[in-house]
Amino acid sequence: MKFMKLLLVTVFAFVILGCQEEVRVARDIEKQFYDFTESYNREIEQYLEKELSEQEAKLAAVGDDSKGRAEIEKKIAKITFRQKLGDFFAFKTTDDLPKDLEWVTGMNEPEIGDPMAVKGGVMRRHQVGYPSTFRSRGKNSNNQFKSFLHNEISMGLVSAHPVTYNAIPGAAQRWAISEDGRTVYYHLHDNVTYNDGSPVEAWHYPFDLYLEISDNVFAPSVKQYVKEMYGQMTVYGDRYVALTLAQPKLYMPLMCSRSPSQPEFYRYFGPDYEEYYSWKPEPTIGAYEIKEGNFVKGVNITQTRVKDWWAKDMKYYRYRFNVDAINWRTIREETKAFEYFKAGQLDYFDFKEAGPEYWYDKSETEAFHNGYISKVTFYNEYPRFPRGLYLNVTRGVLANETIRVGMHHAMNWQKVIDVVYRGDYSRLNQMADGYGPFTNPSVKARTFEVAKARKLFAEAGYKKVNNDGYLINEKEEVLSIEVTYASLEFLTDMMLIVQKEAKKAGVKVILRGLETTVFFRTITNKDFQSVFMSFGISPPYPTYYNYYHSDSAFDDKGNPKSSTNNMFIYADKEVDRLSEITRETGDVDVMIENGHKIQQRIHDAAIFIPAYTKPFRRVAFQRWVEWPDTEAMQFNPPIVDEPHEWHVYWISEEKKEKTLEAKRKGKAFPESVLTFGKNPQQGGNDE
Repeated sequence: MKFMKLLLVTVFAFVILGCQEEVRVARDIEKQFYDFTESYNREIEQYLEKELSEQEAKLAAVGDDSKGRAEIEKKIAKITFRQKLGDFFAFKTTDDLPKDLEWVTGMNEPEIGDPMAVKGGVMRRHQVGYPSTFRSRGKNSNNQFKSFLHNEISMGLVSAHPVTYNAIPGAAQRWAISEDGRTVYYHLHDNVTYNDGSPVEAWHYPFDLYLEISDNVFAPSVKQYVKEMYGQMTVYGDRYVALTLAQPKLYMPLMCSRSPSQPEFYRYFGPDYEEYYSWKPEPTIGAYEIKEGNFVKGVNITQTRVKDWWAKDMKYYRYRFNVDAINWRTIREETKAFEYFKAGQLDYFDFKEAGPEYWYDKSETEAFHNGYISKVTFYNEYPRFPRGLYLNVTRGVLANETIRVGMHHAMNWQKVIDVVYRGDYSRLNQMADGYGPFTNPSVKARTFEVAKARKLFAEAGYKKVNNDGYLINEKEEVLSIEVTYASLEFLTDMMLIVQKEAKKAGVKVILRGLETTVFFRTITNKDFQSVFMSFGISPPYPTYYNYYHSDSAFDDKGNPKSSTNNMFIYADKEVDRLSEITRETGDVDVMIENGHKIQQRIHDAAIFIPAYTKPFRRVAFQRWVEWPDTEAMQFNPPIVDEPHEWHVYWISEEKKEKTLEAKRKGKAFPESVLTFGKNPQQGGNDE
């Protein structure tokens, strides 16, 4: 009936407005979903039959003593296991649930946040660039703002506790793991709802998966992962959903956790999804939403706390998401943003995008000295971001491994650390740095050595020096590398040092600074020779397949793939094999052993030039922004990148009023420079 009413309204609008308005007819989205599941079930069935045939042919071709026989047999076992499951999308009743499941509630972990937290107020922040879309999937969705809009707000079935990393409830009130370790069953809370008040049903989870793997969405790596790694997604009535993986994994409840999507919102889901839904805020079961009218493209975004949020009284959530709204103001220049902050027009300032002169010099002002603003150094316990130069091995001289190794020795990152970051940072060793036993301790960053760099370049044919001081080959071609980066003030200062120091090794560094939105579009399309950037990371262990596997490098026609994480466009059969093993295993020792081999091989291939890292995050905030101070939590959870992301802060309106009054009267408070967490001992980085 609801569908018919909507259709009549659409037709009526067409009669009134004529051909001047686009006519959109709502689809029967539920039927569209179930039709898809039937066709996808057949697709997976055929895919598995083909895979089994290919693997059996390989097995027949190898001898009994072949080293590869065991791996082929494992693949066959995985395929036959999936075939025995039946349909990929399965719909059953609660009577079909296994009877011997041991349910876990995860309610014995420490509280998150502080009972002293109060609700209310507005957190005012800034962003250097505006997001390219509000969508959580599809082209350009993986932008810098995605974490604030989706990752930190959306609730999965379960989540990882930020202190213990054990699973805690999200939309699921309890969960259980099958005896073979491959399936996780989730039982939804009875009251879980979207921000518009509509209830969440179990089938909304496979519906969300449908959106991701539909041909209407550009997400090749996701489609491939689901096809290869998922075994089955099953709905049991209205309140139970289960996900089966082809192989057991570490942290299974977390690995299988997903978020729902509201079918009603996607009633116009079709081939033009990415355009039509680009600026339509998705329904959420999380604490904050973006309402129509609460954003101006290119200018600002306001997230408001969902009224009567369903999880507001739940343990792990009741002392979080305290402010009524978060206002994001686009300020593209850090200098201007810092002035707004000092003037009290912003509540929080993250020094991530600003150089250390902001921390040391530009904060030597009355607002800081009089205690109106607090400065915090927070030592976190988080894997280190892989920040450095990603080399496109299909572009020019970077196809030559010897030259790539030489480029490592031609980049003086230690001078960048000493000059730009005043020695506070340390050298990053590799992309998988900071993961404890999962990190190969023998992989160290190559040092800046002009003689070694020139020797390697000479081996590659660059032996002469031109009048400008750059190395040239016999064709008088200059040895050069173009570095693409986001055009921020401190990054430009840093790149100028890299450029000047590289000239000592005979390398011409061509700088290509791009506005942030253009930068993200450029790296998505892989339109660069090298790019200075960093990927987002998630503990507790590194992933390899998406970054290094050839599936993420080239398409079936041999053309470089866009919109994947393999920025290097790198393909190596041995790395493919090892990354497949680490992706599929649930054995810690196997993951560590093969992960270490991958890290060494990537280091030897010299496709990534590590830059720098830091064991802390530095932020500042107005005096009226308050943070937890409990036995379990000082300031913030330790397993965190940015302190804002767990939303444990709150606004004290009383303290704000007193602070503003003190500023008017010229009254000062004690200066507030704080440090939290443990400062880890830093080791050397030289080979």
